[in-house]
Amino acid sequence: MWISFDRQDEGISSLYAFRDSLKALGDDPRYFKYCIISIHNALQAYVCIALRQGNSFNHWKKRDLEQWLQKYKDEDELFLPDLDRFLHLYKRLFGASDSTTFDKIRWLNDTRNTLIHFNIDGLSFAAEKALDCCTVAFHKVIESIGLAKGIVFYEDSQEQEFLALKNEIESELSQAKCITAEHQSIQ
Repeated sequence: MWISFDRQDEGISSLYAFRDSLKALGDDPRYFKYCIISIHNALQAYVCIALRQGNSFNHWKKRDLEQWLQKYKDEDELFLPDLDRFLHLYKRLFGASDSTTFDKIRWLNDTRNTLIHFNIDGLSFAAEKALDCCTVAFHKVIESIGLAKGIVFYEDSQEQEFLALKNEIESELSQAKCITAEHQSIQ
């Protein structure tokens, strides 16, 4: 059995994971870990879709691109380079002029990296901060689609699926804000 992915699959599946993690917050606030990881993954996918302009080279680190092109020219064995750093890709699409928004995206990125490479004994952060940063990232996903030059959705059904999921996530974000506010008032 083969499992295939494309950038669109990556983005939409990450948004489904984000929605499901938001739903689970009422049962266990530790699902914020998966909210952070999944919305970061979705944002990276849609930023890459917006930047690619029909060319995956637009995502690669410059030195990797130069090495790959040289290997291609020399008919040498090719390699699959890493993406440029997430924050560099983000800045290329959105800039960093809105420092408040960029600081939230940077917090999301740093926290996601800490959660992925969990090498400390414990980690704590305010639920309100996590929800705020996740919400900003979700809005940047939506914005990135509008900034894309080229094809974002390969089929009409993909766009319809995205729009339906967007509405579900907006509803879940509202619920999560209520849950977070209730917990805040109890403490």
